[in-house]
Order: sequence, then C-alpha cells, then structure tokens
Amino acid sequence: MKNENYINIQGWMVNELNLTGNKLVLFALIFGFSQDGMTLFCGSLRYVQKFLSVSKPTVISLYAKLIEDGLIFKEDNSTGNQFGIVFEKVFEWKTKASGKETLPRGKETLPLSGKETLPNNIYNTNIYNSIEENEKLLINNQLLLERVGMENKIAPDNMKSVVLEFCKYSYSIKKRYNSDTELYSHFANWSRLQDWKEFQRVDLNFEWFLKMFNEISKGKFIGTKKMQEEFTKRVSDGFTGDDMKKAVINMYSSDVKNKWHVQNGFAMATPLHLLKEGHLNKYLNLDY
Repeated sequence: MKNENYINIQGWMVNELNLTGNKLVLFALIFGFSQDGMTLFCGSLRYVQKFLSVSKPTVISLYAKLIEDGLIFKEDNSTGNQFGIVFEKVFEWKTKASGKETLPRGKETLPLSGKETLPNNIYNTNIYNSIEENEKLLINNQLLLERVGMENKIAPDNMKSVVLEFCKYSYSIKKRYNSDTELYSHFANWSRLQDWKEFQRVDLNFEWFLKMFNEISKGKFIGTKKMQEEFTKRVSDGFTGDDMKKAVINMYSSDVKNKWHVQNGFAMATPLHLLKEGHLNKYLNLDY
C-alpha cells in the first residue's frame, strides 16, 4: 500500500457489525471497492497478504469468516475470485432502526443522514464532467488503477494513458457524474470492454509464458485451455513474469536438490505442473 493511499474504517462497521482486527480491515478494503453495488474487489491473495502482513492461509480464513457471517460474497470468473458486499445483511441494523425496507444496492439510507446516501457520504453536490477533473480523480485513486491494471494486464507505466483515453471518451459522450464513485465504476466497467494489447505487459501474456517455458526447457509444449486458465489464475494471484521465469529455471535445474525431476528426466516438468496452485511459489523459493 502506498503512503498516500488509505482505507476508510467507519463506526458502523465496529458498532453494528462487531468487526475487529484484520477481519475489520479486510471488510473495509472490500467495501471501499464494492460500495457502489456494481464493482467487485478483485485484489489477489498476495496483495491482501502484503496489505495485512499475514499469511495466505490467514487471508483465506478471513474471507471464509466474512462469507460465513453473510457480510460478503465470492464470485468466480476466468480472472480469479472477486468479492462484493451483501448489502441486505450489512445494513440490517439500519432497516430495523428505520422500520423500512432496505433500499436497493448503492442507495443506502443512514438513520441520521435524512437522505439517500452511502454510509461514508461519498456522494456530494459536485458533478465531474471535465477531462482534467476526471483525470485527476482517477490518477489519485491508486488502488483502483492497480486493480484495473491487474484485471487487464496493463503495465503500470501505461495506466495514465488509459485514464486519459477514458476521460476523452467520457467527455465525448457528454457523460456527467454525480459522484466520484460513479466515475470510478464507469471507468472500471469501460476498461473491461477495451482491447489493451498495446498497453499490456508482455510478460503477463500467455503466449510469452509458453515461449519462455519452451526456450528454457527446450521443449515444444503447446498451449491448452486448461493451461491458459491456470496461467490467468497465477497472474491474478500476483505472480510476475520474472517470478515465472525464475520458477521455470529452478524446475529445470540439474542441482541434486531437484532430485525428483532429475531422476524422472524432467518428464513431469510441464507448464501445467508449474502453474498448479502452490507449485509456482514452491519452485520460485527453491534455493539452488
């Protein structure tokens, strides 16, 4: 997490949901991304591990507890797991206090607010529609840029160009935003529909991975759908091209510590074997 970034832990998360410790922090992190009712949090396990300074099993356990409590839900897709807020459960306390039915997602009413607004009052009276203002808001939201970059495999150095392209598009269709959250949601959804080949990191393309693997292994492996799915999951977990290259080199090492592969003539040292969950991390951390 960069020095200028932050998460918003609000009183109702503690007082009404009784959240504490890392469970509270993870919930606040997910809420920050999905509070508009449309966008989901898709940070990798590795990202959350680093954010909370805990182990991978601990992160998985925290997710499981929040799901069990009915506060968040998990959605699986080709890019990995995504998480969102179960608004009906989260704001039960509000419904009981007001005696009214819970409003639709993204339009929650606080007992003390007197108007339709999200709990952190992200909505305001400004309407952002200039290229410069939208660009500034998006550039300053580093967590959003990191997530969009990760989803679309866009190199960090290219994110400013992506933001500018979006702002020009938004201005061209005379799109007006009633909140910064509405702007962020539109940007994230728009980015998923674009072709970012010229902006993508070469080392995060499956074709690059397969070519690199064949060069190191001196093999002629052909890509399969299953192989590509596993590659996408590992990228979503936060592994970089450098990580993958180092892991391949270690897996094909003739060092005595790599006895199993050496004795089997590297017959099992396949791309799919390397990309299975847990294997990349194992070979990446071997010390030959």
